[in-house]
Amino acid sequence: DSYMFQNLVYTAVGTREKPRLFPKGLDILAVLNIPRAEEILRDYYNEFSYFGYKEMLDSLRLNFSKLSLRDWHQNAYYHWLYIIYLINIPPEGIIPMFMATPAYQDKLLVTSLGYWVELRHDTILYAKQSYTAKVTGVPPERKFSKIVYVEPLPEVYRELKEFAQSLRIKLSTYNILDPVISSKLESFSRIVSKLDEISLRELEGKSPTPAECEELYKIGTILEQLVSIPGKERYTSQTDKKMALVADVHTDPNSKKVLEVAVGNPLIIHAVIPYNGDNYLAAGGMFSYFEFTHPMNDRLTDEKWQNMQPYDRIEGWMRSFVVTK
Repeated sequence: DSYMFQNLVYTAVGTREKPRLFPKGLDILAVLNIPRAEEILRDYYNEFSYFGYKEMLDSLRLNFSKLSLRDWHQNAYYHWLYIIYLINIPPEGIIPMFMATPAYQDKLLVTSLGYWVELRHDTILYAKQSYTAKVTGVPPERKFSKIVYVEPLPEVYRELKEFAQSLRIKLSTYNILDPVISSKLESFSRIVSKLDEISLRELEGKSPTPAECEELYKIGTILEQLVSIPGKERYTSQTDKKMALVADVHTDPNSKKVLEVAVGNPLIIHAVIPYNGDNYLAAGGMFSYFEFTHPMNDRLTDEKWQNMQPYDRIEGWMRSFVVTK
């Protein structure tokens, strides 16, 4: 994505009188041939007014469209970008009404961008380590809602399984596969394989069974356990425990600013979902996404970002599905 960005800013795009100094996260999705991303860049941000922007975007899109599946699987970073692409591809089958709306297309863009921020943050800035929690008591069980729905994106779940299996093989090849990590990757593969299976049935108009609903309801807790990574020095901080994080992805020496991209606290999304012939209003969590310029001599840390109040920064095009107070 740095290659994409470098080719979509001045001097590759724009003029001396009107240079394009900063890229946008949506540039990546437009290069990956997501039509809604290009539409927002053109109609909402007016990025096509920059000299050469459309031509360079078309050129990059053509180059990336030539990549084979093997090319996309060449390393972990490319593989993640391919998954971001798949998130935005409509599945075939009987989809729920909310997935056929323009608002849902925008939701997928935000999900993709939040996913990308996590990728940039974790591959560039730091690697999290786990910690040993002090046992203080057993938290109360949440009341189980009998209806649970999987967002039916089987291609995404299938590719996530492929990624986990590929990563496990590569780590083993280099003799750096920790047994605990191997077990976690196997568990993750089983989870996304189950999501793939349920998604395919949902696209045939079939709902998860009561037993599957109960299993799905616990998936957040299971995933939380899977992402903790053991190490000799086990530590964390309150900052690391929070979802909100930030990364600077582009520096402009002209304005002495950087482009910050960030994930905030999760948004609660409501959608009408089908279940056994009836419709229900369901709620779940999703990524938030923010991007803004910031002085390069004060690059934000996660802790600084978490202390800010970001929700006045919600972009206008996101208000097709986001409501703020």
